[in-house]
Amino acid sequence: MQCEPDNQGAIWNLGIAATALGDWATARRAWRQYGIGIPDGEGPVDLFIGLTPIRVHGDEASEVVWADRIDPARAILRSVPTPASGHRFGDLVLHDGAANGYRMRGEREVPVFDALELIAPSDYATYEASIEHATQEDIDALIQRFDAAKAGAENWSTSMQMLCKACSEGRPYGEGHDHPPGDAFGEAPGTLGPWRVGMAVRNEADAHRIVGEWRAATAPKATLRELRCVLPATPRA
Repeated sequence: MQCEPDNQGAIWNLGIAATALGDWATARRAWRQYGIGIPDGEGPVDLFIGLTPIRVHGDEASEVVWADRIDPARAILRSVPTPASGHRFGDLVLHDGAANGYRMRGEREVPVFDALELIAPSDYATYEASIEHATQEDIDALIQRFDAAKAGAENWSTSMQMLCKACSEGRPYGEGHDHPPGDAFGEAPGTLGPWRVGMAVRNEADAHRIVGEWRAATAPKATLRELRCVLPATPRA
């Protein structure tokens, strides 16, 4: 900052490094020097930026998920990632500031940022459910119930899309490639399923309770064929 006060890349990298180390005074100075309006205060930067796509990296796969960006270098995952990504709903991650691809949020194009490291693991476990005799609208209602319960759920049967590297790190729309949604796990579900649903809960009892309430109120003919934990929660220290 002192040697090259106008080097925007170096200033941004300093902000990331200071955030990773929890040196909030330095991080605040770096973001302000970069030109970001950081509010006065001490400790972690509290600057909700909005819903942002983040690419997380696991031992088996990388995956782009949606997250709440809470400052220029940190985000909390709000999608339910698949276990292959090694991440969970609620993980707090440090991310880069250089766009590595783009996605559409409504009618607005937003950049994809790469996660650099896991700062604080979530205490939510990831479960996978197989549900039959339910419509897609029924599954949408189930996901809303998880949201209302401060948990997470995602219809992996329709939300997942396998992309080539060029599309994932570019614009997977309107560039000549055909990557149909919902084909990530093979054969697409029928009108009544089976649906593959990812669920983020702190314990299995919560998953059964929410599904039971949903069946009673919305989808009495729905059948829960399987519910299994695919990524256990990380115990709090």
